[in-house]
Amino acid sequence: MHARSLGWAARIVDPEALDQARALAAALGLVVVLDEPGKLMATTQSGDLVEWLTPERAEPPHLFDGQQTALGFAVDDLDAARDALDSAGFTSITEPAGDGTVRFCHVRGPAGVAYALIQTG
Repeated sequence: MHARSLGWAARIVDPEALDQARALAAALGLVVVLDEPGKLMATTQSGDLVEWLTPERAEPPHLFDGQQTALGFAVDDLDAARDALDSAGFTSITEPAGDGTVRFCHVRGPAGVAYALIQTG
């Protein structure tokens, strides 16, 4: 089991930093998929998702518990990835969820840092 990519990253920012994030997205050729008060989402050419959120929009809260940045790794097999992380001392925060096209779950490492695992296809 290997992570394919960093499929998702989210950063909590001050509201005025959203304008900087918009400028960054435009300069780097990211495709803005959502731009609303307190939240900006954009994708890279490879399909990775980047989010900038104000503190009140930081969801799900368990991923940002004491952190400013949350990361999600794209994996081929969500269940195998969870098993591998369980063996490495991680614990599941959520059960796998999704709509058949995308499945995801959240895990927390021994030091308390939370991550998302994402399976597409």
